[in-house]
Amino acid sequence: MFPQLSAVLGEAEGAGVVVLVEAAADRAAFLLHHFLSAGLRGGARVFVLGLEQSFGHYHSVGLKLGHNLVKLREAGTLVFHEGLRKVVEGGGVLARGGGGQDSLQGLYREVVEAAAGCQVVLVDNLAMLVLLGHSPSAVAALLHQLRRHLGARGARLVLRASLLQGEPAWARVVALAQLKAGLVLRVEELATGHSREVSGSLEVATPSSPPACFHFRVEERTVRVFPPGTSSAVL
Repeated sequence: MFPQLSAVLGEAEGAGVVVLVEAAADRAAFLLHHFLSAGLRGGARVFVLGLEQSFGHYHSVGLKLGHNLVKLREAGTLVFHEGLRKVVEGGGVLARGGGGQDSLQGLYREVVEAAAGCQVVLVDNLAMLVLLGHSPSAVAALLHQLRRHLGARGARLVLRASLLQGEPAWARVVALAQLKAGLVLRVEELATGHSREVSGSLEVATPSSPPACFHFRVEERTVRVFPPGTSSAVL
């Protein structure tokens, strides 16, 4: 968990549905690790659907944040669903795209069964399903079902979704997911270009307040969040 980020999010950090919109490639992963760490530190049982990164990646980052995910998984505190490994091995429900709206029903059933008893469910990264050939409408149906199922039992849903160039239908699904969320975090590149001192910009939005904009810097074991204009590295 990153203290500065928690301070910025305030009470909104506890929203039931959180959407992490990644407008800049590979920039929003730190947010998912933040919510994973926050769930574990809060005593929750956490489920992760790993579509983009392996368990080994999460474990290495977790050690930097003070969590041994191998031991937590053995204890049942963490449940990691190896979606990426299933894709690489060429089997299971994830590898069968084709565009049908029901193409992800098998994945939905797997997640519901594996996440039983978990108070926090994290999905990384929804855009991978589209890249695997599943239609945006199929992903939208999956999201609707997960939100309804988890909301009915008071569990929290955290979604990471990268925007894809040339996929307007997918952009509409991401926009709809944001409308249904209690907290939206949007990560973008700096408008002024690349900086070694600032990793990107972060927009924080809730249904009850206008968006607030910040800059952030990802460091080895933490993330610094600060208002635009307070870093000499960015004009």
